[in-house]
Amino acid sequence: MPPALPETAYFIRRADGSAAQIALVATSGAPEPLNAHVWPRRDFSPLSQTGRGAGWRHVLDDVTLPAYLTRPDANVWHHYPLPDLLYIQINRIRDATPEGLSQGLAKVLDEAEKKPIRNAVVDLRFNNGGNYELTADFSRRLPAILPPEGRLFVLTSANTFSAAISTAARLKYFGGPRTVLVGEPIGDRLQFWGEGGRTVLPNSKITIRYSTAYHDWEHGCSLSEIRTCFLLNYVYDVPAGPLQPDVARSTSFADYADGTDPAMAAVMKILMVGNAD
Repeated sequence: MPPALPETAYFIRRADGSAAQIALVATSGAPEPLNAHVWPRRDFSPLSQTGRGAGWRHVLDDVTLPAYLTRPDANVWHHYPLPDLLYIQINRIRDATPEGLSQGLAKVLDEAEKKPIRNAVVDLRFNNGGNYELTADFSRRLPAILPPEGRLFVLTSANTFSAAISTAARLKYFGGPRTVLVGEPIGDRLQFWGEGGRTVLPNSKITIRYSTAYHDWEHGCSLSEIRTCFLLNYVYDVPAGPLQPDVARSTSFADYADGTDPAMAAVMKILMVGNAD
């Protein structure tokens, strides 16, 4: 007889307030190779079916989704919450078929220039990075198409990493005092190591990532760091200063389960009454 699969008992509370005990049993089979980073953002949306067996529902199945959870598979998408407000969510800074990211962002701005856009929101909360060259033109051009009295809101969270940090830094730099950072602190320091690649450890066969180039998006790379700084930073990086949120807003599980978005609520309040307090 094969050995019994391990199981763990959990006490859960249902939506109606009642409690129950359930046992989750491990499934048999060979484990998948550890050759990629797994990020949780995809499972935050009920559009995700990953890991959902028979009888399981998503906590948001009957909830009207806030905008930031409606397009988790799109590298970039946009809409207009107000006639003069452009909202752009960039979930990953990578090209996708049939259109590259930089081309897609350019089309968004071409469209926005034909509308009475006064303010803009760039949502980087689920963005773990990629190739920041793909957002370089966008991060310079977006502030330029806003009127002098307009505001540029950049939404960040602890899931904002790497090239998303670079994009936030450039938006803040080129947006100047019109830029308002909203949300949670970014997921890394402004001085970090990036680039590099992956390799497989010979014994455990676990894939690890190594980094080879230095970034400083607070002060910019100096000539004295030319042997360590990523060379493209001498073309693209900016001394953006700190990226701490100007308006701190965290999303609790209660907010999430209720389908509310505290960060966007703060943006809308600023636009309506002038502050988020």
